[in-house]
Amino acid sequence: MKGLVNWKALQDLHAASFHKRIDENPAGFWGQTAAMYNKMAQLEEDYTKNQLETIIVEPSDSVLDIGCGPGRLAVPMARKAARVTALDVAPEMLEKCQENARLAGVGNLQTLLLNWDDAAIGENIEKHDVVIASRSTGMFDLIKLNSAAKKYVFVLSFAQSPSLKEARDSLFIGASDKV
Repeated sequence: MKGLVNWKALQDLHAASFHKRIDENPAGFWGQTAAMYNKMAQLEEDYTKNQLETIIVEPSDSVLDIGCGPGRLAVPMARKAARVTALDVAPEMLEKCQENARLAGVGNLQTLLLNWDDAAIGENIEKHDVVIASRSTGMFDLIKLNSAAKKYVFVLSFAQSPSLKEARDSLFIGASDKV
């Protein structure tokens, strides 16, 4: 029986438009936005808190945050879970994530420099109890996400809203990351 929604077609349509915006170097693309994403994550405190309240996680769980960025979800999730793996393709994002984890006083967060497209479950990344893909390339392959989770997968995205980069481009034109 066919479902009512063709998830593969929706995934392909969304992925095609997303990948057009990323050049041949995803680490470079995301790395250059690390400071901006860190600032935007700080502005989204209430939004993040609401998301965290909807994610089912036990104190004994391991959590994988795919495309963790500066740790907007990974860092506070480390307070709720036994351990968190924060995965990102950009070293600059992971540096922000580590800095934010240190500032928050959490010691159970490990960063992993890896492009999700290159992740092989059971080979270069282990299964986790809970997998989170928030506004990340992880959302483009629901089957792979599911194979990485022992219990739950949470996919968080914008609904008819711009990405953080688009918001920055329109709101902060001319602003500099330099202090």
